[in-house]
This record gives sequence, structure tokens and C-alpha cells, in this order.
Amino acid sequence: MKETGLRIGDVLALKVKDITNPLEVYEHKTKKTRAHTISGRLLDELSAHVKGRHSSWYAFASPRTNKKHLHRSTYHRRLKRALAGLHFDCSAHSNRKLFAQNIFAENKNIFDVQKALGHKYITATTSYLDIDLIQTIANAANQTQTPTKPPTLRQKINSFFKKLFRKKDATVNRQ
Repeated sequence: MKETGLRIGDVLALKVKDITNPLEVYEHKTKKTRAHTISGRLLDELSAHVKGRHSSWYAFASPRTNKKHLHRSTYHRRLKRALAGLHFDCSAHSNRKLFAQNIFAENKNIFDVQKALGHKYITATTSYLDIDLIQTIANAANQTQTPTKPPTLRQKINSFFKKLFRKKDATVNRQ
């Protein structure tokens, strides 16, 4: 999940025959099939994990039967048990968020992250990155404006004399 940004349900639904590079995954939430390139190391680990299993079985099978995949609650329970002594809060979705943060750290382009995650709305992407969308937009707007130069001494003196003579002229006209 950290390498592909896949959701836990999509990972658990992988079958042995799906373990290829690129990884062709049907994403249940978006109802789309997407290709994810994975590293050779991950491919080797996944291949070793499914070695000797029938191609129609689930890669992450239920402990009771190969005809069903591991349930997400079982995964969460195992994850919590593994992290019990570490005082570290983590969930299955944490890896997807880490995937998003890694992309954003590389190129600082929030739209690349949105595309990689398959988000329809940019607000969902900003919640993954723990950034304030309004502040991000304001910062981008400020960067595009050309900074104004401070006035020179001559400009300050001219401005002073204009104000000075304007006041005198206004006083003279009233009399």
C-alpha cells in the first residue's frame, strides 16, 4: 500500500494471478482498473508469499479458507497486535497517506498527488497531506504577484512636498 497507494480492500482482494508487474488492480471504490508499477523487491516478496498457491486463490487468503480473502477487520486486529508495544498509532490507511506524502515531498505538486490517488476532489487530497487548502492557495497567489519595491528617498521627499503644498493650497482657497 505504501508503494502503490492502494486501499486495503483492493490489496486484500488481489488473487495470486494478479501478482505481476505492473500490478493491474480493479479499484472497488472508483470502479476502475489501474496499473501500478511496483519495485522488483516488492514483486519478489509477493511472489514468495504466494508461491505454491493456485492462481485463482486470494493472495491474502482467509485463515479458514482460500476461497475468501482476509477480512479487513482481521488485518486491522493483526496490525494493532503487531504495534501494541510500540506506542505508535497506525492504520491500514496510514500507508496510503504515506504514499501521498512521499509524492508531495518529491515534487510539491498537489495535483500529481490527486491523480496518483484517484481523488475526484482536491479537498480529499489535502486531508491526506495534512495541509490547509486555503493557506496553500493563498501562498500560491502571493508567489505569482510581483513584490512592490519600497519607495526611494527621492520618492518619499516628493510625496512629502506634494502633501505639504496640497494642504497650503486648500487653506488659501478657503480664505
